[in-house]
Amino acid sequence: MKQIIIYVLICTLVPAILQAQETKEENKADSSKTIVNKWDINKKEIHYPRLHWGFSGEGGTFNLMLKGDNLSVKNDPSYGGNLFFELKFAKWIGLETGGSYIELSGKVKVVSYSKTYTNLKDNQGDNIDLTVEAKGLEESLTTSVIEIPLSLRLEWNPGKWTLYLKPGVAYTIAQTSNYKQRGTYTRTGYYPDFGITFTNLSEHGFYTEVPHKQEDNKLELNSGINPFIGAGVIFPGIQGHFYIEGKYYPGSFDFKKSENGTRPFEGPGYVYLPSNYAFSSATALSEKVGLGGFMVTIGFRFR
Repeated sequence: MKQIIIYVLICTLVPAILQAQETKEENKADSSKTIVNKWDINKKEIHYPRLHWGFSGEGGTFNLMLKGDNLSVKNDPSYGGNLFFELKFAKWIGLETGGSYIELSGKVKVVSYSKTYTNLKDNQGDNIDLTVEAKGLEESLTTSVIEIPLSLRLEWNPGKWTLYLKPGVAYTIAQTSNYKQRGTYTRTGYYPDFGITFTNLSEHGFYTEVPHKQEDNKLELNSGINPFIGAGVIFPGIQGHFYIEGKYYPGSFDFKKSENGTRPFEGPGYVYLPSNYAFSSATALSEKVGLGGFMVTIGFRFR
């Protein structure tokens, strides 16, 4: 009788325990489904094309690039700001444009310069060979430019951060370019028909090692398309994204205008000493005038 009672209890309790365990597992599965469904509901789906915008500050070594004999250049740090718009066509590719304003400055030194122009005519129609010299010349340059860039943007998301590469070009417009110059100048004239050389005849524009200082002269530069390549990293945020970018300009475009001193330091012609005369900028001695260097950008990007 006792064995029968035990057998009945086992047959009754075991199914009940198994049923309870099964119910517990089902409740747990339902709870997981609820969490997953809740997550799916809150998850936002990203649609393309998608527009981003942002702003930044930038600084670096972007400056005038000069190359010529007896020319030495020491550039100051450049700085500026930018506003950009990015249109993404897919998760990994897009186009970026906007506008940048950059201030740059530097100093140019000319150790010595001498040039003779032959077969010229003076104001009386006589043949003359004109020799122009400059020594100890120092020039300070300040320039501001506006850039309108257009770049292809390629992005990669290895995790929470986004890495990107952006090759492109910038239409660069020189806004204001000024230079201050000081040095010692010589201007002599040789008349081959008479065998006479004039070295110190100021009333006819000939002088020897005359010191001269000039300020606030204008330097005209071309506008043109300047290539660059950039790369950066975007850090995630709640309302926007913080990013850091590096950008390099090789300075391949020539911004030099040919009319900026085809005869550097020639002087004011057949007049008196050049006390109020604006000599050409030392950039006239450079083979070309490029705008290049490296810039670091720090900014914010919004959806």
